[in-house]
Amino acid sequence: MRASRSRLARSAGLVGRAFGPVYRSLLQDVPMADTVSEAYAEWLHHTFAIPRERLLVIPNGANTEVFTPGDPAAARKELGLERFERIIGYVGSLTMIRHVDRLLRSFRDLADGPATTGLVLVGEGKDRGALEELAVELGVRDRVVFTGAVPYPRVPSYIRAFDVAVDLTLVAMRVGDRVLRTSFSQKIPQYLACGVPVVAWDVDGARFLAAERIGGVARFPEVAALTVVLRALLDLDDDQRRAMG
Repeated sequence: MRASRSRLARSAGLVGRAFGPVYRSLLQDVPMADTVSEAYAEWLHHTFAIPRERLLVIPNGANTEVFTPGDPAAARKELGLERFERIIGYVGSLTMIRHVDRLLRSFRDLADGPATTGLVLVGEGKDRGALEELAVELGVRDRVVFTGAVPYPRVPSYIRAFDVAVDLTLVAMRVGDRVLRTSFSQKIPQYLACGVPVVAWDVDGARFLAAERIGGVARFPEVAALTVVLRALLDLDDDQRRAMG
């Protein structure tokens, strides 16, 4: 298996070197290209020498006929989550690169709050087993729900059950001697379309959450900072949370 992976990696490298100049030439000739964040536009400009005026930033959106606000209590009853008075939720791939492990550690640090606060992780991924083991190690497994893969039409119901939604997706891109960190996950607008405040890392593409008072951002990669932001949103009363959502 190691030898096969090594051959695949070498092949991918050869393909990249062979087609890289063609790809660069095609990009340089396009009259206009769109991308999802300012940081990504800067990376494309630097990496492929695309004139900045040809790059248009169009942030991700959500289908607001599918992702709509709803009654959290009704959603929890529908999904069998009534035992929780407060829910922190995440939808997406259960992989370490999504920083779900940091979310679990932050949830452990919130354990001095109400015992009826739960963490619901919606999705599947290669690190699910390791994350379930981490939840046991942290002593919070009984308050963490791993739903597994959920049919797409059911996803909005889970989001409506959340009090706070979390997306810790982060992409780092090198531009010269700088590293730009950005977030452009489609989950963020989907959460927001359901009327749920969102917590993300304090990076390009997510800072609008705090600026527009529709969520909060935490300094990457600090678990303690994430805990402070989550606690602040959980402490809002229902009227304050609805106003933020």
